[in-house]
Formats: sequence, structure tokens, C-alpha cells
Amino acid sequence: MTILLVSGLPLEKPSSFSRQLTLLQAAMKGLGVHAVLTGPSLEGVNISGMAIDAALLLGYADQFNLLKQQASQRFPLFLWAQFSRPPDLGSLSQFTPVPLTEQTAQFMRESGLQHMGPIIPHGIDLSLYRPLGREEKRDSRAAHNLRGDLVIGTLGAHTKRKRFDLVIQSLSHLRAMGSDADLVIKTDRVRSLDGEDLEELAGKYGVLQNTQLITGEMNAAELSPLYGCMDIYLNLSEWEGFCIPIVEALACGIPVSCPPLQGPGEIVPYDRLYIQDYVQFDEEGTLLCEANPEAAAKVILNAVRNPDMLEELAGAGMHEARKHFDIVEVARRWIELIEK
Repeated sequence: MTILLVSGLPLEKPSSFSRQLTLLQAAMKGLGVHAVLTGPSLEGVNISGMAIDAALLLGYADQFNLLKQQASQRFPLFLWAQFSRPPDLGSLSQFTPVPLTEQTAQFMRESGLQHMGPIIPHGIDLSLYRPLGREEKRDSRAAHNLRGDLVIGTLGAHTKRKRFDLVIQSLSHLRAMGSDADLVIKTDRVRSLDGEDLEELAGKYGVLQNTQLITGEMNAAELSPLYGCMDIYLNLSEWEGFCIPIVEALACGIPVSCPPLQGPGEIVPYDRLYIQDYVQFDEEGTLLCEANPEAAAKVILNAVRNPDMLEELAGAGMHEARKHFDIVEVARRWIELIEK
């Protein structure tokens, strides 16, 4: 069997799409399946000269126009999909959409979509993400200059959607409440393309000395101990279709706090760290969320005062990661779907 894995974003610039498909390619190889990875321009691939059983596409429908033209119904196209609202059926006419989460599946059903695959989530390499021992945690915190009694963290590309501004405000509230808290943000740039500067924000809210900003690429061997620095992973994104860093944090035994919404709220297997105080607003048909950073700080502070509960949640998160998000099992589910 040969499966074409196509990222909606160019491979030369690392993205969550390319990282996930690279993991999937390796897992499929381990299961005896030949998987070929390419980008939206189909670089390095001669479709007409290959015997392809199916193409698995990760991205948005309009990113795969060239593939649609060249495939010309020679093999099925599976779109690994995330939607923030019911999709336009015309854009999906040549695809079999496969939803990442139940909420995306619900959006598909609301649109009247008749053909869709089963829910298949993203996965991670569980051999690379693990909890740290006490001494390892201490050493990792020292390496990242995290000196506080409490460390919260978050990961993601620096875009407005991630709402790092609210995370920084949450740290400010935590410290105002008497917590000796530090924050670590792993991102791709300090200043976003729309001009938001994280250093300026941290200075504005009086927490610059307590905020560590880490930019640049990190592999799993480097990310795992970074998660291990944290006491709680905090996600305040205004929208997520999934959220791989949350799965990685769970696998590392880090409890996760987030609003109970699409993506993160569907992944986290407990509700005791949900941030229930938030407002939702409509932006061009997509329902976005703005969490209350003071409420987030209160949830975190209450949680760290209950170490037995946090230990229980850490165990529940690791169990969830092993049960549902092992990249090998994700690959196996894809192979079974394509073989039908």
C-alpha cells in the first residue's frame, strides 16, 4: 500500500501540519505501509507515475487545488479536518472529510454532509513524552531560569488566536494573589506579525522578570523536559480545532487548565481545571472565546493548593494520552479506514 501524505502548508517551513504528518509517516512505515510526504505544490512527487492507494490531506480544502486537478478521481482524497463552523459542502465535494474531534463532526452533520469518515485525532510519539523525576524537574527549571514556586506554561505559534496576552495577564493576577509564580511561553517569535510584542506585554503587566520566552524550533527530546518544568499547562486560545501541545502536556503528566470548548475542552479528560468564566463572540460565523484571566488565576491557585488532586489529574491525563493519542494507533486507524 502507498499513501500520499499532503500538508496544506509548504514543507520547507516547519508547521504543526508537517510535524504531524512526519510522525504519521514514521508510524506507517513501522506498520509496513509506504507513506510519501509532500506539500501543497506536490514537490518531489510524480503522481502520474505512482501507484497511490489514497491521499491523506492535512489542512484546509482550498490548499489542495493542485492535488484535486492531478488526482482526477484516480484515488480517494481524505481530508483530516477541523472546522470552526458548518463547512460549505461545495468545497468538500472531492474529499472524504475525517474529523479530528466530535465538535468538528457535529459541524459536518449540521452542514448536511452525507459522506464522512470516523473521528481520528492527531497523535504523538509517546516514547518521547514522559514525566520528569523530582531532580530532573529541578534541573530543567534551573536550565530555563524558572525560579518560582509555581510554574505555568503554554506553547504555540504567536498569533492573536492563541491569546498569549490573557496568559500573561493570568500570571499577573496570580502574583497579585500572593503566588510566587513564573510563566514559560514556547513560541516562534516574540513579536507577532500583527505587532503584538510579548516582552512589552509582560512589562506592561509587571511580570517581565517572571516570564521566560523561548523561540525557535525544539524537538521532542527538548520539549518533553520543557513541559516537565510546568506545574500546570494553561491554554486560553480563542479557538482551537485540536491542540497537540495539550496532548504532549498530558503525556508528560502536566495537568491542563482551559475553557470547556472545542479542541482543548474535548481532549482534557477532567473538568476540575475548566475555566468557566469566559465570553463568546461571533466572528464571521465562528464562535470565539475570551477567557477571564483573573478567573484562570483563581482556578490555578485553587488547584495548586490541592496537590493530591493535581497528582490524580496528572495520572488521568497520562492515561488519556496513552489510550487515545498514540501515533502508532492513529496510523493503524488510518490504514484500516483506507483499506475498507
